[in-house]
Amino acid sequence: MVFEFGSLWLVSLHAPTALYGPYWALLVSTVGIGGWIASRVPFARSFVAPLVGVAALAAAVLPVAVSSLGVVIAGQVTFALVVTILGVRAGFLMHEAVAATVRAGVSSGAGTLSWLLFLPVSLLFGWLSNTHGVRTTGWLLVLIATGLAVLSRTARGLREGNDEGDDRR
Repeated sequence: MVFEFGSLWLVSLHAPTALYGPYWALLVSTVGIGGWIASRVPFARSFVAPLVGVAALAAAVLPVAVSSLGVVIAGQVTFALVVTILGVRAGFLMHEAVAATVRAGVSSGAGTLSWLLFLPVSLLFGWLSNTHGVRTTGWLLVLIATGLAVLSRTARGLREGNDEGDDRR
């Protein structure tokens, strides 16, 4: 959502055109940086997964609660980074849980499911932002982040997995 609709905040805050390139570079860099960080986060410790979930929630609140361009960008970049960390961890656990013979099919199915979920949410986001503005619509991201925070707090699965001696990192 942040990758697809994040620049709407820049438009609504009348950001200078020259800022869009560095903003996009910073946002896209969260994919690589988040993957690197995810391989080093000690998810086996009981407080880590809830802390990551709370970080996602706090980062999602910033763009709707504050109208400072720098704070909005920081919130979006942090949100994208945290979601990447959670996504990499979830992908790792999914790959650990299925046999190698079906791993590619399961991964493809998970990707398809995520796009099927994204489509109606993006239509809702577009409609809401068109009728109520992007800051109000940002509460949809807060709602999604709340779900991530609740899942990360309650899902023991984020702490499980064979982290010891994993050479795929």
